[in-house]
Amino acid sequence: MIEVSLTDFVDFLSRNGVAKVSKVRAIKFRKKYDWNYDFWRILREEIVIHARAGVPWPLDTLAVMSKVQSEIKKGRFPEAIGDYNKFLKKKKTEWFEPLRALWEHEGVRISVNPELGFIIDGKPTVIKLYFKNEPLSKNKVNLTRALMCDALQYKAPPEVVFGVLDVQRGKVFKTPCPDSTLFALLKSEAISLEVIWEGLTPFHSGVPVETVSA
Repeated sequence: MIEVSLTDFVDFLSRNGVAKVSKVRAIKFRKKYDWNYDFWRILREEIVIHARAGVPWPLDTLAVMSKVQSEIKKGRFPEAIGDYNKFLKKKKTEWFEPLRALWEHEGVRISVNPELGFIIDGKPTVIKLYFKNEPLSKNKVNLTRALMCDALQYKAPPEVVFGVLDVQRGKVFKTPCPDSTLFALLKSEAISLEVIWEGLTPFHSGVPVETVSA
């Protein structure tokens, strides 16, 4: 079974032609995950801890930054924290544990693991965090939400909303689950990923390495 993260699968879905092959090669031959190279790990964990504890708004910038040693992160985190706090501002939220599941088709397994579960304005909302520098495109929002909906909606109450939060811009995207046409696209792309994966061998001169984007 080929196991891929939701983020990697959405990146694969968003590419065309040879770029898809490059993405699969990077995933297949990537070095084993090392949390030291996960640029946003500390902030991601602090957001979840803060949300789960039900601590009043806002997320404390000084408390988070006391755990950061990297000078680059010290320059980047405060603005992202501020943008996250803009998202929370004036919202009455209540925490619930977000749904999680594995989405599988043929030989591909995707971990669908949204980080946040909030009741916002009386409606349960499951949220996936997005940290990358480039603004979240409509295409990636739709694909991410389609995966979340297909994997999680049968485990969730009918009124649940699935969303993606662009943390660095403090903007959440929430729309109804798509129709089954997009679910069919996910399945066809999973087959494509598997075919490419099975046909790849390492470059004789080395292989590309990707880390979690800053």
